[in-house]
Amino acid sequence: MRNKTTIITIILDAAIILAVALFMFVIRPWDKADKKNQADYAPAPELTIAEQEGIEPVEPVVGYSKPMDVEPVDGIRITAAENALDKDREFKITPVSDQDWKMLENKMADASDEQMLFCFDLDAGMEPDEHLPGEFTLTLNLEKMGIPPILHKHLTVWRQAGDHMDKDTTWVENGNMTSRS
Repeated sequence: MRNKTTIITIILDAAIILAVALFMFVIRPWDKADKKNQADYAPAPELTIAEQEGIEPVEPVVGYSKPMDVEPVDGIRITAAENALDKDREFKITPVSDQDWKMLENKMADASDEQMLFCFDLDAGMEPDEHLPGEFTLTLNLEKMGIPPILHKHLTVWRQAGDHMDKDTTWVENGNMTSRS
């Protein structure tokens, strides 16, 4: 009788194992519940950092300008490749007033130990929130500006941007100082 009991036990154990295997690997009711829950409770899309900070997206600036090569003032040349500007623009160069010279000289003293030799206002007719898709090149003929060659290697271009001064990358070659903005 023990043999019969052992055989019945083995058969019942095998049946239970098959039932559990069928339940776990074939029927898988939790997958159906997960799929239903996922459909009912889809997660909200993640916000970008800009969206979290409340920053409005900015459309990329696209250039629609002809190539430019102008000398609005004797000794100051401005060049730009095709489509480097958002549109065709007229650059105007005017000397700064004595009051602006003093103000910029003070800002320069706060930003650097360098001194101003020459200062002008470069106006491209842009609003403060406008940006260019590319860059333009500003070339100063140092001889025409009366700056002696001994000073050439010490020169840099500074730009006032809002309330602070920024130093542009510049280089001097053949008596011309060049800066890209």
